[in-house]
Amino acid sequence: MDNRRPPLAPAFRSLPEYVQHWARTTPDRRAFTFVDHPAPDSRGVHRTLTWRRLDVRIRAVAARLAEEAGPGARVALLCPQGLEYVTGFLATLAAGLIAVPLYPPGLPGQGDRLTAVLADARPSVVVTTSRHLGEVQELCDRVVAVDQVPDAAAGDLKPVDSEVAYLQYTSGSTRTPAGVEISHANVAANARQALGAYGADAHPVTCVGWLPLYHDMGLVLSIA
Repeated sequence: MDNRRPPLAPAFRSLPEYVQHWARTTPDRRAFTFVDHPAPDSRGVHRTLTWRRLDVRIRAVAARLAEEAGPGARVALLCPQGLEYVTGFLATLAAGLIAVPLYPPGLPGQGDRLTAVLADARPSVVVTTSRHLGEVQELCDRVVAVDQVPDAAAGDLKPVDSEVAYLQYTSGSTRTPAGVEISHANVAANARQALGAYGADAHPVTCVGWLPLYHDMGLVLSIA
């Protein structure tokens, strides 16, 4: 006899659809909290987005991205780790664009890989934060700073037509980094499988992650 509870959410096709579901059903519940430690002895600075706030931020940034690129265009995420990264990634998917999860210029030991990935991906737009705006503008003419997009820009999301959600690039340790196409169905199924394996699909839980969000495992387990 199967005593498992039914999943907390229906099986949606894309991550933005899950966000909209939780924004409707549990708007004031915490969606993401990012803890930063700006100094070695810091007890941590906590920043949180509820599902309602995350939905608004995603719709605002998605609308801004749609002004810069058409469906299926590639968007490089050159954001520092934090809530802006989460918002920028999900907004890219919600806009029907293809995300390329990366990191800001200047990350130690990653300069050559960043150059190679940008040359291969040829993004139409770069997503970053105001802190990194200057250095990122040297890499792409079209740049959107997540934290500079006002809530007032938020509009209604259109159904996502693109099959590809994002490009996950290999490490480049043995050859030039290669981009692997990950579809919306791929990442949604991967997230459901991971949650199901831990029983987190049927019970409200808090997941803690420490892997970089541009890492394939960090991206799926921390954001998806």
